[in-house]
Amino acid sequence: MAKQELTLTSKVRIYPKEEDKQKIIDTTNAFRNAANYVSKVVFNRKISSSGAAQDITYDTLREDFRLRAQMACSVNRSVVAKYASMKSNGVKDTLAVFKKYEYDLVRARDYSFKANEIISISTIYGRIEAPYNAKGVDIHLNDKKIKVPA
Repeated sequence: MAKQELTLTSKVRIYPKEEDKQKIIDTTNAFRNAANYVSKVVFNRKISSSGAAQDITYDTLREDFRLRAQMACSVNRSVVAKYASMKSNGVKDTLAVFKKYEYDLVRARDYSFKANEIISISTIYGRIEAPYNAKGVDIHLNDKKIKVPA
C-alpha cells in the first residue's frame, strides 16, 4: 500500500500586541502583492511548477517585497496551486488575482508554538510573539500522530 500524506489546515486566533498589528497587516499586504506579481509571471510564461516560478521570482520576492525566505517559497507554491485548481475546474487563460489579506505559514519555519500558549510568527520585520486560542484544534498542535483510515 502506498504511503498517504495528510495536510492539516487549521485556524488559531491570535491576540497580537497593538504595536505588532501593523506588522501583520504589512506582511499580509506584501504576501498578497507578491502573489499577484508571481501570478503574472506564471500566467505570462505558462509555468506549471513552483520550482520554475521560484527560479524566476525568488530574488524579486526577497528584495522588492521584503519576504522572508520561507514566505517567498510559499508564495510560489500558493500561486502555482491556484492555477492547478483553476485548470482542474475548467478555468483556462485567466489571470489569477489574489485579493484576500492572508499569508501561508509553515510550521517550524514561519511559526512555532511556545510555552504558556504563545505563538511566534514571522513577519517581514522579523518574528513577533502573541497569545493564541486554538480551541477545537488544540489536539493537532501537540505533535501527536493523527491516525488516518486507509
